[in-house]
Amino acid sequence: MGKIYHKQDKPGPGVKFSLIDIPDDQKLGSGRYTTVLEPSALAKKQPVVSIILNAPVFQLSVNINPQTKEIPVLLGKVDGSNPISNVMFSLPENVSLDEEYVFITEFDNWQVQSLSMNNVLLERKVRPGTITFWFDPQKNMGAFTDGINVNWGTFNCNGEVCTIVSEGRTLVAYLNKDSANESMIFSQELDVDPSKSHMVAITWSNTEMTLYFDGQQECKIDLK
Repeated sequence: MGKIYHKQDKPGPGVKFSLIDIPDDQKLGSGRYTTVLEPSALAKKQPVVSIILNAPVFQLSVNINPQTKEIPVLLGKVDGSNPISNVMFSLPENVSLDEEYVFITEFDNWQVQSLSMNNVLLERKVRPGTITFWFDPQKNMGAFTDGINVNWGTFNCNGEVCTIVSEGRTLVAYLNKDSANESMIFSQELDVDPSKSHMVAITWSNTEMTLYFDGQQECKIDLK
């Protein structure tokens, strides 16, 4: 097991230096990336971009945009594929533009976990969205029956993988299922009639996720 610890001086405009720290070179998707900005870097109109590349196996970028107050963080591979993890964070309001700031990105198992600014965790910015699917008793035999679990699919929610599973008669939404960072968003028992089709819809915004069953709201969860 080897350790990756590499410092880059002035890797781009507005960046004083960056530092990548990966404890195990056999697990490139887990570690810490530090970006130290030059004083007054946020006073400029252009975004400050900090990127670390190790083609073709690793790429991480932190794009600090003082105009939009957004900081997209992308983690993936330098092979032309889409980012494995794509998370948006919010830059705080009323940031002093003449100070020096330190941004630290924590990532684990190829998923961006957090971004801090001067040791203060920044808020994730959820991209609103909706998914829908139908339960057809002719095609989904046994679904929503006690003792039977069915995976209904996955979608991206704010850079994390959300998995929808029916466990017996209960519909469950997980973030990062079957990983060390697994967490449950909601668990809701549904009144399913196995003789007819049903529609499930899930919506999410910056602050909440809502489950609808046949057009009726079943639950609303605070994402903050």
